[in-house]
Amino acid sequence: GGGGGGNWQGTSGGAGGSGIVIVRYTVLPPTINVSAGTLAFGDVATNTVSPIAQNYTVSGYNLTNDVSVNAPSDFQVSTNSDSGFVSSLTLTQSGGTVGPTTVYVRFAPTLVQSYSASITNISGAAIQLVTVTGRGIDPQPVLYVSPDSLSLGNVITNKTSTNFTYTLSGVLLEGDVTVTAPPYFAVSTNASGTFGPSCTVSVSSPTLGNTPIYVRFTPSNGSGSYAGSITNSSSGAVDKMVALT
Repeated sequence: GGGGGGNWQGTSGGAGGSGIVIVRYTVLPPTINVSAGTLAFGDVATNTVSPIAQNYTVSGYNLTNDVSVNAPSDFQVSTNSDSGFVSSLTLTQSGGTVGPTTVYVRFAPTLVQSYSASITNISGAAIQLVTVTGRGIDPQPVLYVSPDSLSLGNVITNKTSTNFTYTLSGVLLEGDVTVTAPPYFAVSTNASGTFGPSCTVSVSSPTLGNTPIYVRFTPSNGSGSYAGSITNSSSGAVDKMVALT
C-alpha cells in the first residue's frame, strides 16, 4: 500500500547535553473527497436503465488502501460514461493518492417503489457517502431531458442568440416526440438546420438515445425579461418541460 503523510520534529541535547533525541511524528489521517452529496434520478421504468448517467468526482490522499466505490441495490457505477457499469469498482491509489476521478452512476430499478440509498466511497477508515434517489415505476413511455432549464442571457432585440442545447431521450416510447417552443424561442434537431416553433424527433424503436435539441432566442417585443418552457411530448408519456429564461 502507499504511505500515509506526516510530519516530525526533533530535539537533541546539543553540546554538553544528554545526547537524548526526542522525535514527534504525526500521521495525517486518510481523506476522501467527493464533489456531490446527492444524485436524483427521478422516475425510471422497472427493468430499464436511466438513459442519462449522472456523475460525481472522488479523490483521496494520505491513503494506505485503494478506494472502493460500492453502489446500493439497483444502482450501478463506472468510470466510463457509456459502458462498464457494475455494482462496485476499485480506484487504485499510488503513493497514497487517488487523483480526481469521475464516477458515473445509473439507476436500474427492479421494483415499483421509491429508492433512497448511498454509494459508499471507502479506503481504510476514510469514507464518504453519495446519496442516490429515484423511483421505479410500472413500465410505460418515459421521456427524459437534461438539463431541465436553460438561461439564454441577454440578446439584442430582433437579433438571434447563439445555439443552446439540451439532451432528449426516452424509453418504451410509442411514437415520435414533438418539441414545442414558447413565443420568441425556436428549436431544431440540427445545429445548422432550420429552426422553428416546433420540431419532431423520429422514434424508430421504443428507446430514444441521447438526442441534442438546439434552442435559439429572438426577442422582438422590446426590452425586458422573456421566459417560458419548451414542451417535449410523446404518446402515452408524461410531458417533460425545459424552462427558458
